[in-house]
Amino acid sequence: MLKRILSLSTQKGDNLKSVYYIVANESGLTRTEIAERAGLRLSTCIRLTDELLESGLIYESGEAESRGGRKAIKLAISPKVNYLVGIDISRTYTKVLLLELNLTIAEEKSFVMNETSTPDVIIQKIIFTIYSMLKKQKLDVNSLLGIGVSAIGPLDTVKGMIINPQQFPASGWTDVPIVKLLKEEFASQVILDYGENTALKAENRLGIARSDRTVIHINKGIGIRLGLMINGEIIRSESKAGAFGQGHMVVDIHGRKCTCGNYGCMCAYSTIPALIKEVQFQLKRGANSLLQNRVEECSALTFSDIVRGLEEGDQLCKEVVR
Repeated sequence: MLKRILSLSTQKGDNLKSVYYIVANESGLTRTEIAERAGLRLSTCIRLTDELLESGLIYESGEAESRGGRKAIKLAISPKVNYLVGIDISRTYTKVLLLELNLTIAEEKSFVMNETSTPDVIIQKIIFTIYSMLKKQKLDVNSLLGIGVSAIGPLDTVKGMIINPQQFPASGWTDVPIVKLLKEEFASQVILDYGENTALKAENRLGIARSDRTVIHINKGIGIRLGLMINGEIIRSESKAGAFGQGHMVVDIHGRKCTCGNYGCMCAYSTIPALIKEVQFQLKRGANSLLQNRVEECSALTFSDIVRGLEEGDQLCKEVVR
């Protein structure tokens, strides 16, 4: 039923979708509030919400606070009418989520990315995981409404391709048509976007930036990723290289060489590889640190070692991170 409504292209269909999206994005609204947000007459909104109620796509979730007179009824979407899949592909892990329509997690699985994690291997793992999750929840594949994929750039989000991400642990991640491959398997809508944008959207929908209209989200890991929302809209770079240079802003023109080939990029100073390299350098110079007795060779140093040092108040780790 939901798939049919989402496919409608009539004026009534557009209004039904608008009302449904409003209820989905802001659960607990009354008909009057929904009508205001949708720009519809209250009588029209009542007819549309009644149709969605009769179809089982939304339900009455309780009573709103009374402002005098009869209490208004709040509405919410029925979360188990269909399901969604979320996929996050990073340099360190790939995660697959099976989600109810209200974004409650029904199933979750992660696998580590290593030198064997080629596109063929990872995509087959993703497909197998999705089928396994559906089977465990006793769901038919047709209950899958859509798949959202977040990944490391550069991406071609129009063609649905992962182009050529840097520093992946395995080879082969060049011009990978991940959207096409998943669509062929599941006959479902598939969307690809930069991980920084999907993370920003999630924080705005459910997290610390909930309901905020202007938000900056910075993710620092193997690289630096920036998502930017202004007036409720995610701002996108015109370049396929990703949102705002992916941390390759030059902060020292005579500085360290970056993985991109330039010198002095922020990524060369403020990422996990940069922190490891700097701590290794300082240890080789004889810096006083708890790590001297924990790591037999500097080349064996990991980010987990640095985090542990921070937790125990190690001065070298604190200075490098600062």
